Amino acid sequence: MDNCMMTERIKIVKPLYGGNGLGFREGKAVFVRFGVPGEEYSIAVTSECKDYDTARIVVINEKSPSRIGPECPNFEACGGCSYLHVSYDFEIAMKQEIIADCLKRIAGMNGEDLPAIQVIKSHRFGYRSHASVKSRNGKAGFFRQDSNDLVAFPDGGCLLLSPEINDHLGNSAHPGNEFIVAVGHDGKCLESATDDIEITEKELNIEYRRDIGGFYQANRFLRPAMIESVRCSAQEKVGTFMDIFCGIGFFSLQLSSRAARGIGYDIQKNAISYAGKNAGINVIGNLEFHALASSQIRIPARRPELVIIDPPRAGADKKTRRTVCGLGPDRIIYVSCNPATFARDIRDFAKAGYRLSSLTMIDMFPGTMHLETIGTLDLR
Repeated sequence: MDNCMMTERIKIVKPLYGGNGLGFREGKAVFVRFGVPGEEYSIAVTSECKDYDTARIVVINEKSPSRIGPECPNFEACGGCSYLHVSYDFEIAMKQEIIADCLKRIAGMNGEDLPAIQVIKSHRFGYRSHASVKSRNGKAGFFRQDSNDLVAFPDGGCLLLSPEINDHLGNSAHPGNEFIVAVGHDGKCLESATDDIEITEKELNIEYRRDIGGFYQANRFLRPAMIESVRCSAQEKVGTFMDIFCGIGFFSLQLSSRAARGIGYDIQKNAISYAGKNAGINVIGNLEFHALASSQIRIPARRPELVIIDPPRAGADKKTRRTVCGLGPDRIIYVSCNPATFARDIRDFAKAGYRLSSLTMIDMFPGTMHLETIGTLDLR
């Protein structure tokens, strides 16, 4: 009989980054899609690799008290969400466990080295102010997990999208097979298949302009809290700070009042152009921005007291990590969207003499596998 048709019993011992649960069969790790810690299943193995297998749930034999019925009919079909089958409190607990586990396994942290994980959260649904949406035959939706098959949004739209976006998607035609939809500070929805539309955002009295396809934090409820968390982690007053992977100036503009000088770097020329434009709009004159890869930043004669880094999912590359250590700031604020690369980079900073003094999980993407952390590192 084919392996995919055979069932075996397995118990989930912990959550894994990516939305899977971890169990073991004959001592070998098994990644079970939608697996919930504490539950026991009859599973069907879907693939076998050298170090682990993957499996799907056939029957739930022992159910967690935290398991709930998902509120979206597309759950398990659409590739967007990973945790709608558990309560939100349990989702938060699993995400905290994933972050702590990555820091223990990858960074070798434990005991006093590992600070308590503070949590910032808000509404589970309706938080996304922009998204990349797929379209086929006039229907909008997201792709099925690991495929290019469209799963159309259910009646009423996607639970994660803002009501304005859902209303817009339900009452308009869409450009091409893939497009970006966004709602700005003025409440108007715009969509585009290209990056030639400008969006205006506003956070904590700072106005930001960006192109519709440019990176910007999607959780409309938690953007201010993210800024406040970074501001609270920053020193009250510094001479110079550096903002690496600065984008359109999301953090730089907010920190400008606390420094004599701020320098932002990003490889995206269009983002840097907007960063400079945003500084001008807000009449901020002590910032400068450079379109430069983080690996090409040179160590100046006068070191910055503070460095903020907010890299993509791959984290900061080796050269960037060496540069940040060479800068020797008193404090590093690391904003991460991947706990594995975050832990890897923290390990290198620790070797260079930095201590992870505080750690916050900010749940920017409820319902999904995505994790956002803010770590503060101080020179010992």
